[in-house]
Amino acid sequence: MTPWGLARASTHQITLPATDTLPELALDISWAPAPSRAHTRAPPLVLYVLDPEPILFAAAALFAYSTFGYFSALPSTAEHGSGRLHVIGVGHAASEFSASPHGWDNCALRQLRRRDFPPFEHPSIRAGRAANACSTRFVTALIEHVIPDVEGRLLGSSTRPRRALLGASYSAVIALQVLQLHPAAFEWFVLGSPSVCFDPEILDTLAQMPFPPHDRTPGVFIAIGAEERELLPADGDTRASPRAGNVHLDLPSGAEDLARILRDRKLEVDGLHEIEREDHTSMKLALVSRGLMWLLRRVHEAPSR
Repeated sequence: MTPWGLARASTHQITLPATDTLPELALDISWAPAPSRAHTRAPPLVLYVLDPEPILFAAAALFAYSTFGYFSALPSTAEHGSGRLHVIGVGHAASEFSASPHGWDNCALRQLRRRDFPPFEHPSIRAGRAANACSTRFVTALIEHVIPDVEGRLLGSSTRPRRALLGASYSAVIALQVLQLHPAAFEWFVLGSPSVCFDPEILDTLAQMPFPPHDRTPGVFIAIGAEERELLPADGDTRASPRAGNVHLDLPSGAEDLARILRDRKLEVDGLHEIEREDHTSMKLALVSRGLMWLLRRVHEAPSR
């Protein structure tokens, strides 16, 4: 039997058709409803999890389910808020990378990420580093198709929910593009090991853009694995990480620059946190637990936000 923390989840697909210049975009939208059925006057809290397979959606859904179970009788705690947390996974359709109970095609998923997440075209997709129309289309799909579908049809919400967006590695970069293009769409961002080192131009864009004044100044939690800090190899001829679980030696410094830039833009930044004994790959479970506890505490401190 599927554990109850995941058995409550369901998945459907949203497909954006191909155009003359863009391929079809098939997205799996997974929904783990809020664990509590109790009526509350507070608007729903919705966590959108980008690139949810193979781990992030399940980890976040289980975190909400288990946390509320332990704190359901303690309404004065931040953890009790997990009972109102809907978790929504937004990612490439499983069929696009042959996902099954027995595994998935890692190379195919990597290429989908390279196609749709970086702000500039990845060299394995097309040479020249032009602005990436696929990533712009992904952001548009999230804002104009996924959110209305989820909040209107699934949640049946008559008021605007409070929203958070979680991304890790390359999907943290697409989350930054959401922040850049739609700064008022989400109240909170949870970013794990953001791979801005591959597209440092996005830091310049964020540093120069004037975030429009509104009553929802975004809060941002940023973390990396402490083991992502490595010494440059002795030959000094590469920035690629020599450790299998990491991706780039400049990732920590890029994350530091990101935190500084967002703080300079007057966003509420918590971090850079370095999670002990975790590398780029292994830190994702810790990101979910630490990032979601940060989110619940922020909601608890500002319940009307």
